This record gives sequence, structure tokens and C-alpha cells, in this order.
Amino acid sequence: MNFHFGIRRTCFVGICLGLAFPYVASAADTASELAARLRSKQSGSMFVRIRMEIGSGEKQTLQIQIKSRVSDAAGDIVYQILFPKERKGESVLVHRSGHKFSGTLFTPPGNLKPIGSAEMKQSLFGSDLSYEDIIDSPFAWSQQGFWNRNRAKATPRLTPV
Repeated sequence: MNFHFGIRRTCFVGICLGLAFPYVASAADTASELAARLRSKQSGSMFVRIRMEIGSGEKQTLQIQIKSRVSDAAGDIVYQILFPKERKGESVLVHRSGHKFSGTLFTPPGNLKPIGSAEMKQSLFGSDLSYEDIIDSPFAWSQQGFWNRNRAKATPRLTPV
């Protein structure tokens, strides 16, 4: 596994657990039980606006609108740039059906570029996130485990085993 990909995935899982699902695991919960509870809350529709800072040194700041519709069997997520003005309207639609991914990149004034399964590891708007990172649900991984469960004041985080 690529070291940087593992870091990005761990950060993504941490963000999901910390921000999207304010649930504190009890001592009796297993990692699989916690993942199942979080997966059930993840199903349905979501609308979020975020600010994303990209790059080191001179950072580029993007304001992004995210819309998603996710179920156990499939998922659709749209990331659309709202700011800065020169990139406004750039969008990515990513679709997951089972373990197959596809997508479309839209660049105004009407350029559509399909994103195939082979291109899912490419960068989202120049960030460290890939298209696969945004559509994959870490709560659907077949094996779950806790990381640093015994540390004092540690936040339980799900990790692949």
C-alpha cells in the first residue's frame, strides 16, 4: 500500500468520524458494530459546503459544495467549486455501484470528461484526495479494527485490519 495513500485514507476516516458522525463508542462496542452504526447513519442524502486549502507554501483556497446520495448498494457524490470565480462551476460527479466506480468531470463552459475506474486514483481539484477517496465508504470495509483504543483520552478510529 502506498504510504501517502494510507495517510490520506486515515485522515479521511478521522474526518468522517470526528465531524460527520458525533458518536462516542462505548467500551462494549466492537469495531464492526461501530462501523455498522455509522454506515446506517451515512445512508441517505447530504448537502455540505466546505473550504478546502490546497498546496503548501502559497495555498489555494476553494469553496466547495458537496451533495451526496448514498446507500449500501450505490452512491452518487457531486463536488462543485463555488469560489474562486475563475474556477466556479468546475464539478465532479462520482458514482459507485457495488465495487465499481465511474465519474464525470465538468469544466465550464461545457466540457465533459468521463472518469473511468482506472482514473479513480487521480487528484480531486489538485488536492491530496482522489476520486476514490471521496466515494469509498470506510464503514463498508469487510474487516474493522480500533486504533489506539487503550490510550487515555484517545478517540476511537476505525482502521482496516
